[in-house]
Amino acid sequence: MSAQDLPYIDSLRFAKDGEIRAGYYAIAALPRLAKMLSSVQGDLHYRLQGKTEFGRPQLCLTVQAVLSLDCQRCLHPLPQDVQLRSCVGVARNEAELARWDAVDLESGRDMVDAMVAEARMSVQDFVEDEVLLSLSVAPSHPEGKCPESLTGFGILETDSEAS
Repeated sequence: MSAQDLPYIDSLRFAKDGEIRAGYYAIAALPRLAKMLSSVQGDLHYRLQGKTEFGRPQLCLTVQAVLSLDCQRCLHPLPQDVQLRSCVGVARNEAELARWDAVDLESGRDMVDAMVAEARMSVQDFVEDEVLLSLSVAPSHPEGKCPESLTGFGILETDSEAS
């Protein structure tokens, strides 16, 4: 088994060493995400790269997937093209994390998402967390684009009948 196949990383070392890991997960293998979807077909492709910016180690993640969410207007499947790019700072401990927040606040710089380093961080959980955080709380088709719309008292009416 190569290091690329290992499910865990030392997040701080990975970031400081500029390591890269890329691969994919079956959407069905991501249990928290799968619960939110109308279909678990397909794969979620990711690339995780460590880097240092402003003297701070970071994990930068790119994710590509098409997820089938439920439209909150009509409750029909809503394909969502996910093109995620995020960077998360990796602090050695809570004290360093607090210093970063204070410096960012004082300098007026946008505060970067950050976490405390984990010696054994699950790549799959990190990828799933970032995807979950990127999703809309109430996804919906654009106004008037639902295949069917719900009307009062539970009566289902197609858009053509509503016209």
